[in-house]
Amino acid sequence: MSADLKFHMGFLLALGKGVLGALHTAGGIVTLLWQTVFYFFKPPYRVRETLKQMKVIGVDTTPLILIVLAFVGAVVMMELRYQLMRLIHTAEWSPGFAGIFMFREAATAVVGAMFASRVGAGIAAEVGSMQITEQVDALKLLRTNPVHYLVVPRFAAGIVMMEVLAIMGLAISLLFCYLFCMDLHNFLSFIDMVKRFTDPGDLFVVLKKAFFFGMAVPIISCYYGFKAQGGAQGVGMATTKAVVYSILTIIILDFLLTGSAKMVG
Repeated sequence: MSADLKFHMGFLLALGKGVLGALHTAGGIVTLLWQTVFYFFKPPYRVRETLKQMKVIGVDTTPLILIVLAFVGAVVMMELRYQLMRLIHTAEWSPGFAGIFMFREAATAVVGAMFASRVGAGIAAEVGSMQITEQVDALKLLRTNPVHYLVVPRFAAGIVMMEVLAIMGLAISLLFCYLFCMDLHNFLSFIDMVKRFTDPGDLFVVLKKAFFFGMAVPIISCYYGFKAQGGAQGVGMATTKAVVYSILTIIILDFLLTGSAKMVG
């Protein structure tokens, strides 16, 4: 067998293993999602644990979201003002274009990435530690379903708090957009310009994307947490995979949801 043929055979084998591994992982995540939705509607309803997770997932993440989206709003406005002045010699429309970007992307994609980085890492590390220390097996011995006990509260809290964080991120980004164009518009004219370029459907896009992002991150993070093996190193690897694939999933979902909205429009 020639060297070129060996190389191509090795490449095809590696590609095949990669594809099969990706399909196996996707199947496991979809299965976990299905189990979570099934147990979501079954008692007992763990309200106290869900409220605790809402605090951990939402309240503790709020400062990060506010800081990041404030700087995103400022940078977007400064760049739009510069580009509009350079191209059409007016910056009066910059609030409108900034509003479109914030509604369509920044308030969801950026918040989703921050959400995956902080929340996804926390969930994967916590569940992974429980898996390594055999606490998940202990739940099974107590006839408590781990998906019902661990995943469902984080799933519910993730959806609710991602919606809240997206709205907060949108509000703070628009506020900082206004602060960096105060010499062009007062607050009422700024709001009027944003309203001229956007409509209620854009707010629906924010809520729709936030729903799917808030659903994806806890499921992916819990999946990799359950797969953790081999002590602290295994927990670290599970956490890394959870963050990486959560962000990748958010990017893919953002593309699909944006494309579907354009097709419907």
